[in-house]
Amino acid sequence: MRARYMAVAATSALSVLLAGCTPVVAGPRLPDYVVLSRQVSHGVRWQLDAFIDEDGLLCMTVDGPKGPDTQTSWSSGGCGFNSGPANGSYMAGPGPGAEETDILYGPLPEDATGVRVAGGKVVASRAFPTGSKLPAGRYWLSFEPQKGTGAGKAVDPQPLDASGNNVAFTSF
Repeated sequence: MRARYMAVAATSALSVLLAGCTPVVAGPRLPDYVVLSRQVSHGVRWQLDAFIDEDGLLCMTVDGPKGPDTQTSWSSGGCGFNSGPANGSYMAGPGPGAEETDILYGPLPEDATGVRVAGGKVVASRAFPTGSKLPAGRYWLSFEPQKGTGAGKAVDPQPLDASGNNVAFTSF
């Protein structure tokens, strides 16, 4: 599956933990996107969005309140998520307004009710909204200490079912 990385900032210190991705700049037309989560972190308003690109790939972006074309230095996103962490199954980058924090997120298969991240912490997943033109599945979102701060340890996320058993990532 072809993977693409969308970096909407002209210059970004984004640390992307995906392999096989190529840069893309958002076009003049906003995609038809779905807001999955709206939050405020360190005084910065942001949202997690999802949409299907012109090639039929699922895209997820963390950006400002105006959606995927926001020109902020912390914006991040990706399209074409693969079936394993080494192949680009999730996104990671600096959290909005917080230099010491990474934001991690990505899609999951329908039976993954959570994701185990660094330190054994389990983060709950949420279903993609029905009727949104997004694929059947779920998504997750977590803030973790950045590598190198001494506070956290990088760990590839592991999807889990309701019983705590491992679930394989799915390509989207």
